Amino acid sequence: MRLYGCCLETEIPMLVFELISNSTLFDNLQGQYNEIPCRISWLVRVRIATETSYALCYMHYGRPRPIFHLNVKSSNIFLDESWIAKLSNFGFSVSIALAEDFFQGNSIEGTIGYIDPEYLETLRVTEKSDVYGFGVVLVEVLTENCILQIVDDMVLSQGSNEDIQAFSELALRCIKKNRDERPAMGEGMLELRWIQLLIRSKQNNEIGSA
Repeated sequence: MRLYGCCLETEIPMLVFELISNSTLFDNLQGQYNEIPCRISWLVRVRIATETSYALCYMHYGRPRPIFHLNVKSSNIFLDESWIAKLSNFGFSVSIALAEDFFQGNSIEGTIGYIDPEYLETLRVTEKSDVYGFGVVLVEVLTENCILQIVDDMVLSQGSNEDIQAFSELALRCIKKNRDERPAMGEGMLELRWIQLLIRSKQNNEIGSA
């Protein structure tokens, strides 16, 4: 999220961030808005997932010292007035030394349900730890907490077998127990971009036919 400034005149200093008018992805999918159907379309859900993957790719590859978030979850993905995704809450994040590909932790950090199983066993954090949490988010985006029905009604009504299947397969690969079987974040980002283009293409074709 964009930081606009800070206030040091209060007893406890306050940071001033941009207004996030659409709350979090979690709230929209299965939290405070659960009493009514989620209003986020299938295309926008895929875009939100893609934007989150951009943020993680920047953390993993776009800095001299890679940063692993370690708490990727839907309640840490904020949505602004245009439904643009903002990855937040870096309280558990770790930076690794140059030429290293993991961080050896001393205790378990993160949120149950999103934590990499191999990290639970070894306390070793890698980029694939973030991929696991991201995979759980993809499952949420697809199912909207509809465990019995599996796929959310809006996804079924707006998606095609091809793009839903591709999204599902990516999500399942991200949450593989063996981290070596999970895709790198960059690979996941490219697949999401392709799925997004696939959805847009189908929608444009339908508009043209109409």
